[in-house]
Amino acid sequence: MDLLVVPSSPTLPVRKAPYVCTEHWDGGKYLDYAARKGRMSTVSPSLRGFVTAGATQTDAEYLEPIHPTPQAQQQSFFQTWFFFGLLAEFLGLNEADDGTRQIDEELAKEEIESLYQDFVVVDEDGRRFISGGKLLEPGMGSHLMDRFKQTRQGVAHRAKYLHDCLQFTCAMLHTGIHTDFDRDVLYSIAALGELFCTSFVTAANFGLLPNGLPHFSLPWSQNYLKPRGELEKHMLENGWCKSEIEKLRWVYQGLGTQHFLSRMRKEEPHGDHTGCSADGCVAFQLDETYRPRHATAGCACAFIGAEHVNTVQTILKTTKGYPVLRFDTVIDPGSVDGLRAELTVEEYSDEVPYVAISHVWADGMGNPKENSLPQCQIAEVASLVAELGKTVGTAVDASAPAYRFWLDTLLCPVERVGNAISLARIKDVYRNAKHVLVLDASIMRHRFESLSAAEALLRIFATSAWMRRLWTLQEGALAQTLFFQFADKAVTAQQALEQLFQQGRNDLRYMRIWIDVFTEATNLRGWFHPPFNHPSPKSHEMLISLQRSLHFRTVSVPADEPICIATLLSFSQQDQEDIIAETKRSGHAGMARVWEAVARFFFDGRLPAAMLFSADATLDIPGWRWAPRSLLGANAGAAEGVMDLNTRMMRFHLAHAGIPTGSSETAQPELLTATASDQGNSSATTPASASSDRRTTPRQFGIPTPLGLRVQMPGLILRASPLLPHLPLQPWEGTFNRPSEDYLFVREPATQQWLRLMDLHRARRGLMGELDDKQDDDDKNRRQGGASRAGSTPLPPPPPPLTESVCSGRCAILYDPDAERAGIRYCLMVQLEPGQESAAGAGMMRVRRDRMVLVDVASAGYALLAETLRGLALEVAAHEATRRLLEVGEGSGDGEEREKAVEGVRRVMKELMGRKCASDAAFARAVRDCIGFNLEQFMWAQIPVRFSHDVTAEVCEETQVWIVD
Repeated sequence: MDLLVVPSSPTLPVRKAPYVCTEHWDGGKYLDYAARKGRMSTVSPSLRGFVTAGATQTDAEYLEPIHPTPQAQQQSFFQTWFFFGLLAEFLGLNEADDGTRQIDEELAKEEIESLYQDFVVVDEDGRRFISGGKLLEPGMGSHLMDRFKQTRQGVAHRAKYLHDCLQFTCAMLHTGIHTDFDRDVLYSIAALGELFCTSFVTAANFGLLPNGLPHFSLPWSQNYLKPRGELEKHMLENGWCKSEIEKLRWVYQGLGTQHFLSRMRKEEPHGDHTGCSADGCVAFQLDETYRPRHATAGCACAFIGAEHVNTVQTILKTTKGYPVLRFDTVIDPGSVDGLRAELTVEEYSDEVPYVAISHVWADGMGNPKENSLPQCQIAEVASLVAELGKTVGTAVDASAPAYRFWLDTLLCPVERVGNAISLARIKDVYRNAKHVLVLDASIMRHRFESLSAAEALLRIFATSAWMRRLWTLQEGALAQTLFFQFADKAVTAQQALEQLFQQGRNDLRYMRIWIDVFTEATNLRGWFHPPFNHPSPKSHEMLISLQRSLHFRTVSVPADEPICIATLLSFSQQDQEDIIAETKRSGHAGMARVWEAVARFFFDGRLPAAMLFSADATLDIPGWRWAPRSLLGANAGAAEGVMDLNTRMMRFHLAHAGIPTGSSETAQPELLTATASDQGNSSATTPASASSDRRTTPRQFGIPTPLGLRVQMPGLILRASPLLPHLPLQPWEGTFNRPSEDYLFVREPATQQWLRLMDLHRARRGLMGELDDKQDDDDKNRRQGGASRAGSTPLPPPPPPLTESVCSGRCAILYDPDAERAGIRYCLMVQLEPGQESAAGAGMMRVRRDRMVLVDVASAGYALLAETLRGLALEVAAHEATRRLLEVGEGSGDGEEREKAVEGVRRVMKELMGRKCASDAAFARAVRDCIGFNLEQFMWAQIPVRFSHDVTAEVCEETQVWIVD
């Protein structure tokens, strides 16, 4: 499809969208086309509000999910409507929403017919395809804008209507399309919609439109890179990492950008990604086998640099500065070529400029054992630094001092004390450097002059290892000027962005890519450079930006994370030194100091209470066992798919603290609240409405104390009690193989409502369609203290089964009412500390974090299921078979006697369930709706699974105070 651009050497052939229309567009009102054609059944019920009032609707119009329109018929209908109808709408050829027309009806009909000449091409085999080339011709943009401004309804009204048309079309593509709908047809429509959106965004940025118009940012790329889809499979086979693809979904949200990237060739050595997860890449992690590399294969030159360690240490320990390096080539008759490289260590001086090198150690220019590198590596770095001096024109004056350079491998001591001093001054190193030069093997393989500006920028920001590592984030953010070394030259991102911007002015397909790349450049450079419009200092939105920036990055030493965070958040020098000192003692201690500093620096000693509502692993420090141990997705500890980027960002969002959201690829309406429109560009940096509401309530903040986070919010005290007074909580042990829990039924006596209690981990993984054995493998790894799929840090042990936690007698649930959506509460399960009174209104309660859970009010079907199952459970509990099983007792009597008792209970359960399913039609219907079809013979097991005992909930009011550890 020519409305989407591809890189110079694409990994897939250029696709063509077939022309499948069976009728031409009629020129009527765009949004009413389905009503005019008697095809309202194809419009999703939630979108029928877009249709002009008065359109008839019947019950039959809701049967599309049950009796779907044949694929070929739907593709033809939608291509006529959403491609040619949308073209006609933006050209002003359709009847307006008020019944008027912008141009003469007969002339409009002629122009509509010409669309089928201009936008349909025929190949040599006589096959017809869609082409958008006409829209890319010079002057077409001006023609569209002229037509837009000629409206008789006023520009504001016209813009609102066009936005409605685009929003409706985008939503229909994601909700009203069959799963087997031709992708080329579907995304040719999406590409057209994105092009129109980009035209409005561009016109607004150039001041060609009045203020106050709708923001034309819509998620046309939704599901383009579908998880586990064919395109993802192709990318994985071509060297992409799973986490790289996941990052593309979140960060590069333009359809044109994703299309371009999905076809970009990964020629560089990309490592082994078999251990990577969607949250993080481990291909660049270092282990004990790591060795520095020579600049060229087969080179055996000597290592140099270690001889200067004492000089480096002296500068660091006796001054407030840091060392830099001077490189010279001196005559050495004893060498092979008569020359020898010589390094000199100097103390940094304002009069002598230097270049700080930013690199990925996995490329071979690091050394964890000593401060030395092969001579060839150092010579190459020195050559690139000298060439950079020529590029920027600072070496014209022969008397001017040559650039020195700073390289961490040589100037950051391996020794503990010197290392700590160097890390404390790392911010000054990169901030004071004349330039920062990025050396990344994946970038340096390509000549800048041989790439388009789009491909060059995407190789920097989307595919380089440099953009995936933690330390390089602050190095790039601090730089006065940031250069990226290509095979032929070093360039700044700004240079390439200017080229791409000029190309985008003439071809809006590239403007969409420019928007995505500029957003990512802003997230990198905006920390210390105000022109990039980062959130204002001391705003909670800085924490949202921090989470977004760190999520897809990794680090070989997890304890380095708090050091980098302290720099990015501009903590005081004393705070930074304290964090470094604590980090050297323990990575968890360093992160606790980060949260302590965040509370002082951003929130007057408080922290967002929503930080409690997280499935990520927490710190193992008394008083801080509620706090996230990492903001890096790979190190956060949650199983893959349980916590995504948006969910993690929302922990710091005050207006709606604790709301669970997810990416468009995994969102499910019953558990997640983010909609497709939340995934546009405007939410890529900050969640929607993050700055729209500054009002806070007491429950939005918590106060860190030595005992834990002190919060005020409502909750539930959960109590487990036997079905009958003389029974234990688990009277039927052994009668069934307990499955992985999906939910528990809980009764709220005050309202007589049934609630469903679900483990977040299993609920989310279940929604993703993950296999049970994969989930069980995670749990097995956790029990054995193994590593996560990202391989970065050990997984914490899994929480016990929900039943075990609830039956402890000390179980409670905290929740934020503001976070409730559609009856779903995103809650924290806790255990009361020993000695705490477990009663609502008991004053301040000290509790220990247990896990994240979801609570919803049971639907009518589930409520009927609960009532009936409990009734059956009571009958079984009172039956002679239960008494006999308890008499035998587990572990007492011979095995045969116990097995007979167990089988007796099973027989009673099966008989009672069989009669109930046969005699109670409402119950049978509830079973089908809530559990599934043809399960009657297995339903007996639901009795012991759901109702071995009763669980009730006692409500704690909003004024309840908790101290959570």
